[in-house]
Amino acid sequence: MTGDNGSQIGRNRERWVVSGLWSASVVIVIAGFVMRAFGSFLHRPDLRLAGVVFIAIGVVIAVLGWFGEKFIGNRPSNRA
Repeated sequence: MTGDNGSQIGRNRERWVVSGLWSASVVIVIAGFVMRAFGSFLHRPDLRLAGVVFIAIGVVIAVLGWFGEKFIGNRPSNRA
């Protein structure tokens, strides 16, 4: 019963990191789609390419968030 509080604090911090990764990936992907839309509207292929790069980076960050969730879920807990 005692000593469980320490593991919960660590898990909360890890969950904040994973939530931050998911949030960052959403913002970056949306920014990429907006950049692509403005690139098409303004006839700027460099802006469209930058949008594609942003989308790809957002997907990579989302995969890191997914791996983080799997890592947290597979860790053994100290609960009896």
